[in-house]
Parts: sequence; structure tokens; C-alpha cells
Amino acid sequence: MTNSLERIANSVVARGKHTAGVLLYAAAEALCRTLRIPLSRREQAECERILTEARAAMDSETVEDLRAEGLQWTGEQAVSYALALLSDA
Repeated sequence: MTNSLERIANSVVARGKHTAGVLLYAAAEALCRTLRIPLSRREQAECERILTEARAAMDSETVEDLRAEGLQWTGEQAVSYALALLSDA
């Protein structure tokens, strides 16, 4: 499930939806923590790339607020949000 959230995050960021990307990556990170699955180096690098792009598009404080919000999401919230994004695509 975390890989799917990360792929959707990449997709929405590629379309300029940085807010959604930050929220989904943070939610995926939270799920990995809950399941005690460490992020791979590739996943960590991809997350940092998303955050860097988002910081360039928005102010850093907003990005950190979004990240904190996404880290609090349940898996169900993250999946619902991702599905809503996919239905809007």
C-alpha cells in the first residue's frame, strides 16, 4: 500500500499538485513507521525530492505543516484521499 501511495504522490507532483504529493508521501512514511518497514534509500531520496520541489513551489512552513498533517493520517484516510485524486485525474 505504501508503494501505491508513493506512486500516486509522484504522479500528482508531476502535475504540479505539490500539496497532495507532500500529504501522500507523509502518509506513506507514517504507514511505514507503523508497520516497522524502513524506507529504502530510493524511497528516502524520492521523498526528499518531493519535499524540495514543494518547498520551491510553496513556503517551507506550509510544506512542514502539510507533512505533519499527512504523518497523522490513518491508512484509510490516505487511501481515500488518493482515490479522490485519481478520480479527479
